Amino acid sequence: MPFPRIAAGHMPVLLAVLLLAGCASTPPPPPDPLIGKIVVGTSGAELDRDTLFARMAAADVVYLGEVHDNPHHQARQRDAVEGLLAAGLTPTLAIEFFGSEQTGWLMDYTQPKEHGQMARPGPVSERILRRRVGWDGDGDDRWERYGPLLEIARENRLPTLGIDLPPALRLRLQRVGRDGLSPAELAQLPPTTADSEAYAGLMLDRLGQAHCGYGSPESTARLYDTWRARNDTMATAIVAALADIDHRPTVVIVGAGHVEHGQSLVRRVAELRPGTSQLTNGLRPVTAEPRQRADHLVPTVQG
Repeated sequence: MPFPRIAAGHMPVLLAVLLLAGCASTPPPPPDPLIGKIVVGTSGAELDRDTLFARMAAADVVYLGEVHDNPHHQARQRDAVEGLLAAGLTPTLAIEFFGSEQTGWLMDYTQPKEHGQMARPGPVSERILRRRVGWDGDGDDRWERYGPLLEIARENRLPTLGIDLPPALRLRLQRVGRDGLSPAELAQLPPTTADSEAYAGLMLDRLGQAHCGYGSPESTARLYDTWRARNDTMATAIVAALADIDHRPTVVIVGAGHVEHGQSLVRRVAELRPGTSQLTNGLRPVTAEPRQRADHLVPTVQG
């Protein structure tokens, strides 16, 4: 699918550029000049940390888009939350890695009800939460990545939400599509709206490439429909969280793909709650070969 359908402009976000760890037997190449820099997506101009945090503090929703298996990204997310706390704010955390059905488990962990001697000590609560959310298996490193953020939330009693589509419903959508769901299953899906033609084409192309072109058009369409349903579900949860005016901004921990191009999650929140101030921080990994600043900027999809 041709990419000229994508406009030449850049998405209105801030990009925090980070270095991926690695090793090599040959001398390393010169460091990328953007390592550790904060760049405005619309212009490529650099932004200082204080200005970034001021913009985050003023926003209703702050997206911290990540690569899920990059520990540098999770470290920067913790820095962002701690910076907001230091500014006197008490944000709500909304995390893609948990399904919406797990919100109660997360809230029970980060905002436990005290019952004197019945209050559980921290280590026991960690084990209980990990068992509840299915993170207690051998070799499961998800707690290592996201546990420290949950500890910050617990220490500061921050509302913490799971926002993704429940995994069982995701599986059903991928296998049978929306038309194959039962009425009871359909009732669990939030309302949806159509993506722009340019963005839909881009996502269908990406999903097809992710399966090396072996997926049928029908299976790729089901994957795209699942993607849309996930964004609808997350947007609905984010908008609901904004009703809690005592805990702001809502900080969203989410894969960077969900907030690229000013579409997906960003568009759905704007549709559900017009006037919402949204700030997207896309954490961008740096490759071994230095690149130009423009290479890190993400084009805006028009239409």
